[in-house]
Amino acid sequence: MNESSSNDRERHASNRTTSRSRRRVLQLAGTVGVALASGCLDMFPSGSVEAEATPVTISDEALSKTGYSLVETKGFGLTSGFDLPDGFKGVSVHSQISKYRRNGTDASLPALYFGLSVPIAKANGRTIDPLREMNERELIETEGGVIDTTFSNNYGTVTVSGKDGTESINLLGTTTDLVTFDGTAKKDGTSTDLRFFVAKTVDNGDQIAVIGAQPSNAADEDAFRRLTRALQHG
Repeated sequence: MNESSSNDRERHASNRTTSRSRRRVLQLAGTVGVALASGCLDMFPSGSVEAEATPVTISDEALSKTGYSLVETKGFGLTSGFDLPDGFKGVSVHSQISKYRRNGTDASLPALYFGLSVPIAKANGRTIDPLREMNERELIETEGGVIDTTFSNNYGTVTVSGKDGTESINLLGTTTDLVTFDGTAKKDGTSTDLRFFVAKTVDNGDQIAVIGAQPSNAADEDAFRRLTRALQHG
């Protein structure tokens, strides 16, 4: 076995480990505290982390024009109660997610829209900002969290097949990338092509992500863009 082959395998193994770690970092039902609990606390040698995000909302006018309705806005987070190194007192980081839905016609699948806000927490001059570390595809594919559970409940088994494109969009006054992906849903033995939309920014001390999904053949695909331009925070 030559040195080059060994290095390649080690690099690929490291990439797989990094990908799995990032999924664990933001189990969207467990939020930033999961990352800290799973080994990142050595970056923050003393004190405590406490932060709470402000939820994002969409106006009734924008919802009416796009056919979406609010399902719920809920907070989620984790307060640590385990042994922490070097006198670290605890972690209390609370995020917010707003879920919206547009029903499909007849037996077609619904369209979904998520507005996620995660606080940028600081401790000892260090910053905890997991959304910045995650790419758009990882936000869609995070396993076991709020978004993944909602996908499962509405779409069954979801697969992201590949990136479709990137364009610019205004999100809370900032021009950022809107990334689209193709994928499929398999529910009750039926497969349906899906389109996913993801954009991220930072606003007033919170990390913001908007994530959408809908059947590829659904009418009014531009609804995600209109909802995103109408997003409010704080």
